[in-house]
Amino acid sequence: MYYHPYNYSYLDERVLVNTFYVHANGGGASFTLNTGDSMAFVGDLWNDQISSLRVAPKTQVILYEHINFGGRKKILTNRSNDYYLFNVHRDYGDNTSSIKTYQLA
Repeated sequence: MYYHPYNYSYLDERVLVNTFYVHANGGGASFTLNTGDSMAFVGDLWNDQISSLRVAPKTQVILYEHINFGGRKKILTNRSNDYYLFNVHRDYGDNTSSIKTYQLA
C-alpha cells in the first residue's frame, strides 16, 4: 500500500457553489458563483435575466436590482444542509443586476 507523505485531511475541500438560471425551475443557460463571493455587475449577458437559482447549503444570496448593489433587493436564505432551488420569476425575476452571497454559521 502506498502512503502519501503529506496528510491533507485538515483541508476542507468543499466549495459551496450557487447556480443562477435564465428560466424558472433551474432551466436554460446558467452561471455559478461561489458562496462568499459577490458580483457588482452580472454582465451584459446576464443583466435582468435571472429567473431561478440553486442556493448552496448554509448560504444567503442577495439579488440587487441595480449594479453596485443598489435598488430593490431580494434576500434568499438556505439554512438547510442541502441545495435549494428558488424561483424568482414571478416576484423578482429578470430584475437582477448585482449579487452578494454569504456563508451562514
